[in-house]
Amino acid sequence: MNIIKLLYILIFILLSNIVYSADTIPVQKRRWFIPDYYKIQYAGNIGFISIGTGYEIFNNRLQSGILFGYVPESIGNATIYTITQKNTFLFYDFKLNKKIEISPIIGIAISYETGNNSYLFLPDKYPEGYYSTNAFHFPLFAGVKIKKTFSKDSKIKSIEFNIEACKTATCLYYSIINSEIERNDITSLALVLIFKI
Repeated sequence: MNIIKLLYILIFILLSNIVYSADTIPVQKRRWFIPDYYKIQYAGNIGFISIGTGYEIFNNRLQSGILFGYVPESIGNATIYTITQKNTFLFYDFKLNKKIEISPIIGIAISYETGNNSYLFLPDKYPEGYYSTNAFHFPLFAGVKIKKTFSKDSKIKSIEFNIEACKTATCLYYSIINSEIERNDITSLALVLIFKI
């Protein structure tokens, strides 16, 4: 199945869940399998564009979700697909007013890259011990979240906008052991939009 078709199906499922969860009939308790939020991310070492869903736990201090990322060949010199499990930790909420708050965030993700240029096990053509496998990446990030809360009658509880500075753990490691690598050269900026239902 073409990955673009798969992404369209995923978007359809996500949007249908938003409509389902926005039903006007009062419900005592949300079903456990319905996600707490839907996320769209631009850049940040997990794809040119990524979409996903997840849950909030520990009194909404941890957002844990899964995202599917895509990098077109025109940008990445090869078509790249990623599957990422992303964890975002929220420290403290600075309330600007009743509806808007700002929070510092940090996090870590585990990203699996599929494709012909990523390997769980290196092919024999590469010298032993010279390269490391590159199918899994561990993006680290820090940033700020701006949250706008809506009224209780709204279909969407809140919208969040995150700005994140990201580095992969591998690139950070190589920048520490190799002084020729500038740490700013390995930093990526991510823009994230989260819809809470």
